[in-house]
Amino acid sequence: MSLKNFLLCTFSLSLSALSFAANADPGSITIPRTVPYVEGAANDAIRAECRFPIELPEMIAEEAKDRGLNVQLTDANIDTAVGRVLSIRTEYVYAQGGGAYTGKKTARIRGELRENGQIIGDFLMERATSRGAGMFDYSACGSLNRISDALGKDVAKWLVRPAMGTRQGIR
Repeated sequence: MSLKNFLLCTFSLSLSALSFAANADPGSITIPRTVPYVEGAANDAIRAECRFPIELPEMIAEEAKDRGLNVQLTDANIDTAVGRVLSIRTEYVYAQGGGAYTGKKTARIRGELRENGQIIGDFLMERATSRGAGMFDYSACGSLNRISDALGKDVAKWLVRPAMGTRQGIR
């Protein structure tokens, strides 16, 4: 192979690589595998017994996939991730077992979507229910499972068209 052909081939491969990088999946979003509670957001029993911090990101990923988005869960520090990154935290949780007899169960989350460090959207979302996870599940954690499902759908829908200052379910 001549030097000219080698350089031409190398240049062509470089252009292909640049084209691939420019056309990387814009729907790929990294989120934490576990959504942290802010201080005072939930009582000790909820923190110890309920899977809300794990179920919420799993539901977001599942619902986002149904909308054509690729969401990657990570255990790594979300603050150092590159590309499209959604940081989420749970700001408030109230849940007491007993279904409708003990009042509504509520969770509020706050999220911020960044692309290469620049904020491109943020939200504050809240959901409430007086029902448990199933016909005979009136536990506080069962109610939070139902809420995490609803919030996961809400966040996935928002990820399709993120916007600044989104408020949902907030009175």
